[in-house]
Parts: sequence; structure tokens; C-alpha cells
Amino acid sequence: MVNSDFELSDSEAGELLSTGVDVKTSHSRRKILIPIMVGILALVILGGVFAFSRLSGGGMQPEELLPADTVAFAKLDLNPSFGQKVEFVRFISHFSGTFKNFNSDDPIGSILKQFAPASTFNWDEIKPWIGNRFAVGGVQGSNGVSPVEVVAISDEPQMKYYLAKHQPNFKYVIKHGFAIITDTQATMDIVAASPKHLNSNATYNLDIAALGGSQVAVLWGNLKPLLKAAGSSLDSLTTNRGLGSLTNAIGNTNGRIVLGFHFSSNSLAATFLTRGMGTLDNTLFTSGETDLGNLPEETLASVSIVGLGDYLSKSISTNTTVRDALDLVGISAHQVKVLLSGPLTIVILPSKAKNGTPLFALKLAPKNKSEALVTLNKLISSNSVFANIVSQVMTRGSDIYVGTDATSLKSILDTIANTKSHLRDSNLYRQTIPNPGVLLAYLNLQKLLPALDITGDALKLSTLSLVTAEDKSQLGSTKTIIAVTVK
Repeated sequence: MVNSDFELSDSEAGELLSTGVDVKTSHSRRKILIPIMVGILALVILGGVFAFSRLSGGGMQPEELLPADTVAFAKLDLNPSFGQKVEFVRFISHFSGTFKNFNSDDPIGSILKQFAPASTFNWDEIKPWIGNRFAVGGVQGSNGVSPVEVVAISDEPQMKYYLAKHQPNFKYVIKHGFAIITDTQATMDIVAASPKHLNSNATYNLDIAALGGSQVAVLWGNLKPLLKAAGSSLDSLTTNRGLGSLTNAIGNTNGRIVLGFHFSSNSLAATFLTRGMGTLDNTLFTSGETDLGNLPEETLASVSIVGLGDYLSKSISTNTTVRDALDLVGISAHQVKVLLSGPLTIVILPSKAKNGTPLFALKLAPKNKSEALVTLNKLISSNSVFANIVSQVMTRGSDIYVGTDATSLKSILDTIANTKSHLRDSNLYRQTIPNPGVLLAYLNLQKLLPALDITGDALKLSTLSLVTAEDKSQLGSTKTIIAVTVK
């Protein structure tokens, strides 16, 4: 049972330091710090958000200790605002069956022992000194971007003993109740000499504020210096897949990415932002919006995206492998563009038969219906993967429906045509997806999970949704919210 008054367990993130590696060079220490950075972010998944201490919140934040020109920052705050703590407790109380071994004296350790029994972390050594705020920053130096870890500590002697025993070559300083840890003295000198800190960076502050509300965890990155530090490896990866050069698309902008996690009493939402990427090819975000509101209210799940035709046709033109494969089928990049010129929507409806398998269809709304049908017939008559999945095509007005068999496809069309109640009429849907977007996904878990014979605490879930839309107030900015709600 979850107790709203439980005390923070001094555990977790610092345990990631316990690698048992004999560090002998700056390079090897760097190899240890990188997993630490990844591990701290993984705490959100592994259970770090299940430990809150005093309900006061406040206090110094890690961004007050990192240089103002820090290019990347990730933070997990287990002592956020009063409101976030209360909402968290209310949310997690829905899952007492899942967290039946929850131990308020050691919340993080008890959750990891339940879900990661093979973990080699020694919580007993970390617990006496670890605090409740953790962060990793990417700090620029003469040798590129170096990771700097900022960890709140509750017992300085215990922390010093731990590092002396396990990581004697790490460089660290204790400041305002935090341990600032890095791999080289040169990086530590940069941090120490900085006259201003990240919390005074106006761009960072505006980006974090755009998330809206208090966040349990945040991630922020300035893409231009990060891509420069990454060198040509990312360019090779994206170019080989027909996506073009990332540095050409982003490298000459001041674009940033932002991610935040926020609780309410009945939901957990992850908000992802792109900010100020003005020269980025926003094909997907300039083709209009799509909506799911016209679908029947009994819809189990649906995904819709608009602008895919323009995006894929451009990618195909630069990817010889994909272009050659389409040539074998007899389809051009132009035909792909026509086929996907309108919204592409996946629709899953309940079966009319008792205990029947849910029905599936692909709905297309092309601008040129006749030309799109020609392309579809070529795909279905080919030996492509697409032909092995779908084989039936039906039309209704200007829309094209593609399905696995004629009977189920006709049932879907009849349901859509004869429905008297639509998703837009449902409070559940309107609360989850209030506005159209470039990409929408909606899963009615109340209906979908029982249809898939799923049992247990999962049945307490209500919806899963995704909304991606363009932020028209700033060029090259988008907002994506992934949310899960409970009944």
C-alpha cells in the first residue's frame, strides 16, 4: 500500500557509480560516466519516480551548479513541488497490486528488486548518502562535450568514503549539498570557473517553461553543438536511410529538444518539444491536420498521420535502395505521394461476433482517388510485404479502405456509416485528444485490454494517447504529448 507520508530513501542514482572498474585513464573514466548518465535517465523507468521525500519541495536545483552554456541537461527530481507529489501518490495508488512489495523505507530499491531481480547494484552502500535530485549536464571543453554529474547527497563523509573505495580517480567537489562529479580536472575547472549558471540561461528557461507545469524529470538539448560533437557518424546513419544530412538540416540552427514527465491524479504525461528549428524540413508539419473525431465511439484504437506522402516521396528520391525496390513493383515516388496525399488512418473496431478478434482497416483519403487506386492495385498484386498483410480494397465516397478480408472490411464500413455516436461525442476522447494534430493515436484501454484477454492491474488503465502538433508561435517548433490515464 502506498503511503502519502513516506520518507525519501537515500538510494539509487549514485549506485550507478558502483561499476567495480579499475579506472586508469581519462578515456576509461569517460566510458564509465556515460553509462551513469544513461542510468540516471533510466531511473524514471526503473522506479526512481516512486520515491518522494518531504512535501516541501524547493531547495537548490542542479541547474544552479552547471555552466550557463551547458549544451545538454537531464534531471530527475524526486522532491518536486507539493502538487506533483500529491498527484503522484494519487496516481500510483491505483496500482497497489503491481507494487505489492513496495517498501516506503527503501522505495527505489524495493521496486528494482521486484522488477529487476538480476540487478547487481548494492543499495546498502548507496542508501546512506544519496540525496533526492540527480542531473547530468553536457559541458563544452577543448576536447568536445564532457558529461558532468550533479548528485544531491545527504551524508558527505559516507559519499566520500564510497567514491574513495569504488571510483578513486573521479574528480569531484561538494557544493551546496551536491556532489559535482566528472572525469577530468579540466572539465571540473570549466564548471568551477563559470560566472553564470544554466538557471540564468534565458533560452533554457523558456524551453522548460513551455512544457507547462511542474515536471518530475526533464531532458533538454541544444542540437547544434551536440551534432557538432557527434561528428559525421549521425550523418552517415541518416543519409544511408534516405533521410538526408542531419547537420545540414539542423546544424546551422539554434534548435533544441525538450522532454518532461508530469503527473496528475489520474494520468502520467510525457511532453516532447522541438524548439526553434527553423531550417528543418518540416514537411510533416506543414501538410495540415488530421482528426479521429468522426470515427465510431466504440473504436478500440486508431492512429492517424498527415503529410506522410510528401515526406516519403522526398526520402525515396534520395534512397536508391528503396527506389529500386519500388521500381520492381512498378511504383514511383510520385505515386507514393499521391497515395498518401491525405491522412492515413489505422482503425481497430470491436468484432460483431461474441469474443471475436478485433477488426482492422487502413483508411486513406487521397486527393486523387482514381490514381491512388491504381497504385494500391499494383501493391496488392505484387509480392511485397504489404500484399501479404492486406488484400481487400473498398471505397466509400472519397475514402479508400484497405483490409485483410472482404467480410471484416465490409463490417467496418457498415459500422462507420451507421454509427450514431462518434469519438467526438465521448468525454473520454475529448479529454485525451482535445484538438486535431499532425499525428494522433488513441487507444481505449478500457475496451481494448479486455478484448485482448489482458487481466490484472492493467485493467485499471483507461486510455493511451499521442498528439503531435505544430507550434505556430515559433518557426520549427512542435509539441508531442504521450499520456496514459487510469479509471
